[in-house]
Amino acid sequence: MTPNIRHTSKIFIKLYIILTLLSILTYLLLGLPKFEALCYALTAIATGGFSIFPSSVDYFNTPAIEIATIIIMIIGSTNFILLYRLIKGNFKSYYKDVEVKTMFILMVIATVLITISLLSNNIYGSDIIETLRHALFQVVSVISSTGFTSTDVNIWPPFCYHIMILLMICGGGICSTASGIKLYNVYLLFKSLWWEGQHIFQSKNTIIHKKIYHDRRIINITNKEIKSVFIYAILYIIIFIIGATIILIFTKDVQSAYVISASAIGNIGIGPESINITTPAVVKIVMIIEFWIGRIGVWPILLIIVYEINKINGTLEDKFEK
Repeated sequence: MTPNIRHTSKIFIKLYIILTLLSILTYLLLGLPKFEALCYALTAIATGGFSIFPSSVDYFNTPAIEIATIIIMIIGSTNFILLYRLIKGNFKSYYKDVEVKTMFILMVIATVLITISLLSNNIYGSDIIETLRHALFQVVSVISSTGFTSTDVNIWPPFCYHIMILLMICGGGICSTASGIKLYNVYLLFKSLWWEGQHIFQSKNTIIHKKIYHDRRIINITNKEIKSVFIYAILYIIIFIIGATIILIFTKDVQSAYVISASAIGNIGIGPESINITTPAVVKIVMIIEFWIGRIGVWPILLIIVYEINKINGTLEDKFEK
């Protein structure tokens, strides 16, 4: 954000503290005790989702608290650079940014689909408002990688779980507290498919200008950047599938395995009832590894693997030379 790294770090810290204090104040104004307001503010803005009550936000069963939590989760999963620009009054750069557009488009589509599914399966009867309320809350909770719940999602139909798994994989914005592949990368993946489609249906001499709007400027996207994003996304999905495959050995159905794996690598925390104290040790170890990979990112893991492979190859070459 600034030429000086130390100055940029200070801006991030100040912004995070201010947002946390505002979140605490919001919960206090909504009637939460000081301790509960502090706990939920810290876990909402950090998209951590850890709750002091087993039923999470459903414990309060208050629409006002749920709405406030939705807003805080969205803030926590938004690129902090964009939030800084927004506070500075640059509204245009915020709503035009590809990350913001992608986030809200995904939230709207997912909320509508889940609402239709819940109504079709008569989960909350014919109460459209309550159905929409829980659908929106869980969509924001999952895409922001927070993991709060406003209802018992274990009673939801498989279609809703399928949508939530996709949102878990997408995640929030870069430079945010959210996990996942990240919205910037998700947008670039789909945009690159569109560009490739244009190449196929247009003449070979046609020049496609690969540009996107991000952080107050139009960015020219190179094939190298697209390749990098595709590699990152593929590695993320491979780790997710490997984790789900191992977990599937110890679980009863495919849905549970994929939900557990997606939730673990996405640092979400939402999972089926089968995840409890009796969960096999192997499943817990797989989840721990996915927690770690999901938090530090795929690239550091890849660098470690490449380093070790090169080290082994170097050792073997030395032996052959001797």
